[in-house]
Amino acid sequence: MPLKALRYVIAAIVAPWAAPAIFALEGLIKNGKAFSYNEGPWIVVVSILVSYIALFFIGVPLVLFLRHRRILSAPILVVTGAVSGGLVICIFFIVFALSLGTPLALGFADGSANARGFIVGAVLGGCVAFAFALIAGITWRSTGTRKPSAPVS
Repeated sequence: MPLKALRYVIAAIVAPWAAPAIFALEGLIKNGKAFSYNEGPWIVVVSILVSYIALFFIGVPLVLFLRHRRILSAPILVVTGAVSGGLVICIFFIVFALSLGTPLALGFADGSANARGFIVGAVLGGCVAFAFALIAGITWRSTGTRKPSAPVS
């Protein structure tokens, strides 16, 4: 396996751990401890599970697409990761509410829950994408513009 491909695999394995790390950092800043006894395992398991699912179903195809188009760079990856993370969290909240049998109109009617969820997801998605870019060695400059194909004679 080439070194670059190995770095991408390692990044895909390690980067989703950025999400629970962000939750722990937020807890340390607010409360002086990472997690309470009851919420810690739940937050870690759910955030890692959602991060891995999003990475493999959205992130990996996105990286392959950006690399194919020769526009892969860390800033583009972080922005697209943030947007994807926001959408994934909104979808997660909707699926979670439906699985509990909660009418969506109760929590999502005013839009503030969606906005907060999108912002939290965007921060988490951007952090996971940033960690992926650092570990994979993706540069801050794009891989170049596409070369025009040779004319057919």
